[in-house]
Amino acid sequence: MIQHTPTKRAAAKRRLAQWRVMWLIEHSIWHQLFLCIDSFVLRNPPLRKAAKRYGQL
Repeated sequence: MIQHTPTKRAAAKRRLAQWRVMWLIEHSIWHQLFLCIDSFVLRNPPLRKAAKRYGQL
């Protein structure tokens, strides 16, 4: 039977904690990027009319 030493368990927990922190950072960055793009689109809606190409004579 294999005995797990406390140091192996601590190392596994540390890796899990590092993975959680990395996931949280990536997740928050994705949300910030999405909100930035979304707010930019909402502030600048597409133009409904084409710009006049020719000035009046």
